[in-house]
Amino acid sequence: MKNVFVLAACLTLILSSCGEEKRKVASSNPDDPSGTRNIIASTTVAPVIVSNPEEFQLRGNHARLIRTEQGTRIHVPSNAFVNKATGDPIDGNVVLTFNEYHTQGEILASGIPMNYVSPDGDTVNFESAGMFDIRAFQGDAELELAQDKEIEVELATNAGGTFEFYAFNEGQENWELKDTECNPIPNPYIPKQKMELEKLEEETPETPKKLIEYKLGDPLFDVKRYGAHDKVLDALNGVFWKFTGDSTQIDPSKDNATFNKNYDFVELKSVDSSNVREYDMVFRDGTEEVIVRAAPIFQGKLLTRENDRMARILDQIDYALRSKAQIEEELAQEKALMRMMNIDGMGIYNYDRQWKDDGAIPFIADFTFEGERLDRGVAVYLLPKEKRVVIKYVPSDYEKFAINPNESNSLLAISPKEKVVYVLSAEDIRRMNISNKNAGGTLVFDLKKHGDLIEDSTKVDELIATL
Repeated sequence: MKNVFVLAACLTLILSSCGEEKRKVASSNPDDPSGTRNIIASTTVAPVIVSNPEEFQLRGNHARLIRTEQGTRIHVPSNAFVNKATGDPIDGNVVLTFNEYHTQGEILASGIPMNYVSPDGDTVNFESAGMFDIRAFQGDAELELAQDKEIEVELATNAGGTFEFYAFNEGQENWELKDTECNPIPNPYIPKQKMELEKLEEETPETPKKLIEYKLGDPLFDVKRYGAHDKVLDALNGVFWKFTGDSTQIDPSKDNATFNKNYDFVELKSVDSSNVREYDMVFRDGTEEVIVRAAPIFQGKLLTRENDRMARILDQIDYALRSKAQIEEELAQEKALMRMMNIDGMGIYNYDRQWKDDGAIPFIADFTFEGERLDRGVAVYLLPKEKRVVIKYVPSDYEKFAINPNESNSLLAISPKEKVVYVLSAEDIRRMNISNKNAGGTLVFDLKKHGDLIEDSTKVDELIATL
């Protein structure tokens, strides 16, 4: 072996760790093969299409921050719940369910009434900036918020503007005004998530390259240091080196004259183009500079130590990648705005404003379905395009029908039992040439059967987009 003596060295490798990983845990039912818990709340609202709300397992009576798949945040205080039937405080795990509705399809599928009977007795339609249904359960028991407790809901939304906040009174089957002039704020979580991504990017160590293979009998050399400390060379203290350069460089293991001396300075430069761990070792002595390409060779305890170190770095990288993937997924789900409100009870809440189309013409509507009338009464939904408005007409309301011929409106109906979907597109309605001339008269709308079954609100939105 040949010795190379050096007095000082410089090279820095910084290894950083990331913050504590945070996860959202959703509840599941081990007795149900599909993993879906069948919980029934005491509600008067019958969904048009049954949906599965998001479920969250709250363990113990601690305060919780919950994030839904759509980016809504729910702040649950400690000791929040009591038994709805008895009023007794709850101890132990709780299942919180949350359903949110933003689109026409989601609102229609929910079955939640979108009209409001004012204190003056007038019935008006609602335009929604976001609606949610929140419930809590322990086993088969439905829970309610304790008297002095409130849940803060930061509802994610893309709907700007000023709206009012309503709660649905299930006993009276009508909405109750809770707050007025509710405006959204920019989503404060988006810049935080972007900062977390930048921090992870900065702190994630580079993937360590593989160690070069050592073959028995390979000539090696070592580097002895005196004086200044250096993190990299400290870690490589006692490690032998294998020459990996080409014929233009001198192999230190074979040249006594050049390397069996003291050098003032040595610098290690990682070879980025290499797929194994090797360095350009730059030796300097005054004006003299010698460059050698070499790879560290670990054996025995040093090899075990190095493998452990590499494993820790790989674990760091794996954790950082998983953290980044989770934040990026959440960031993609975020909405631009948030509407914040404290609620003092479980149930259905809605950001609404009263909506009236001043250009709507009143008619007596007569609905047929593929030219026939159905035996059972069918609800028909009038859907103004690109609005969060769903106007429901049942047979007793057909004579109160109104439509604006200058707007893009479509019609959709779902038979109650067979769940057959019937539609009439905006173009079909335009071809009817509706005008003020026959205002107050009877209009016949013949809806056409839609070929595909509608399984969820997403499919409803997809269908509405085609009408």
